[in-house]
Amino acid sequence: RQTSMATAGEAPGDEDPVLLHADALDQLLLRVMSWTSTVDTIRNNIKVLAEAEKQNAQRIRKQVLPSVHPIQFYPGPESNAPKTNDKGKADTLKAVGSQCFVDLTEQLAQHHDEIANSLRNLDNTKGKELDRLAKKARANLEGEIMKIFERVEKARDLLESRAKAVQSASDPIAATAGESVTDLWLLHVQQAAARREERAASEEYCKKALSIWKDAEVAELELSQKIGEVISQYIQCQSASVGKIDLAIEASSRTIKTIDDKSDWKAFLGTEKVASGLNPSISTDWRKWHSVLSEIALYEERRGDCMANGGDQNVLCQGHLLRQGSMLSFNWKKQFFVLTQSGCLYYFQSRDAYSPEASFFLPSYKVDLAVDEGSSLTILLYPKSKSWFASSSPTKIVVREIGANSDQPPITEWMTALTSFN
Repeated sequence: RQTSMATAGEAPGDEDPVLLHADALDQLLLRVMSWTSTVDTIRNNIKVLAEAEKQNAQRIRKQVLPSVHPIQFYPGPESNAPKTNDKGKADTLKAVGSQCFVDLTEQLAQHHDEIANSLRNLDNTKGKELDRLAKKARANLEGEIMKIFERVEKARDLLESRAKAVQSASDPIAATAGESVTDLWLLHVQQAAARREERAASEEYCKKALSIWKDAEVAELELSQKIGEVISQYIQCQSASVGKIDLAIEASSRTIKTIDDKSDWKAFLGTEKVASGLNPSISTDWRKWHSVLSEIALYEERRGDCMANGGDQNVLCQGHLLRQGSMLSFNWKKQFFVLTQSGCLYYFQSRDAYSPEASFFLPSYKVDLAVDEGSSLTILLYPKSKSWFASSSPTKIVVREIGANSDQPPITEWMTALTSFN
């Protein structure tokens, strides 16, 4: 890019704010991508713990309950004590044994089931909400980041092609070898227009980049709050776990701590590429950028428009004229006409337009002029080299002055300039 900008008139050593912001946006894009992976990690931890709790409940039921046999009371030797009390003792012992070895075990299994269900419910509600929020925020910012550089790329490619066209037309060898006549004046005008468009696109890009950073900070803050809610509820479910699940709790806690450390936005802003891209000393106004290209564009802006960049020394005559419509004779349109030293006649829709509506290389025509009583000038252009497909009728252009008090060149001046190519 520095090489191409040097071709277009940019100093290669200059720091391009667009590229500085682009480096920072690359880092932001990587961070935005990590949002969804962070949420996936949290949801996976929840699912793993829920599955472990469910398996623990099944293991308790499978290993403990079948091994507990019904409590049998074996009475002692015969005695003279009433037998009714023996029946009461047996029932009491059965109840105590059942509570210790059956009911409490089932309660423990149900406890693990409840934890598993709570975790699954957490994943299906807040987990999915967190996932939607992360994906939506990522899609929005990714779309903005990928889109804003397109206009700058197109503008810079156009500027590069215009610069090469000017360089090629200025080369005597290339100009001699060329089959068509290239007017340097128009090329310089179009290059100036491309230069200003590139700078306007770059300025808009830099401003939009800062706006994206603000949006990203808001999105990450919202996402962090939601993650905090999910992790808080997640830890509450973990704290109710017992046994080997403690190992999973510890591992998950370490993961959460790692995620929490990585989500430090201020630390991220302090990284080298991000800090350089968001340096407040970098102006988003291209008029303040210290580069050759910016100085040229600023000079053109002070002169009023890019049309003057073609060089007054290359122009024989230029100004606004009223051109008669080719279909409707009463329809007169104000247009900007230019006749260059090389003999190219152009008319533009306005002075701010850089692509002519029509152009004629006068040395290839025989020019006839006629002035009627209404001060209208009729220009008839007859091709000098007639081909098989050429029309026998001449090209007709009818123009007239805007007004007697106008500061535009008079018709007589146009006539003198036009006839100089016969």
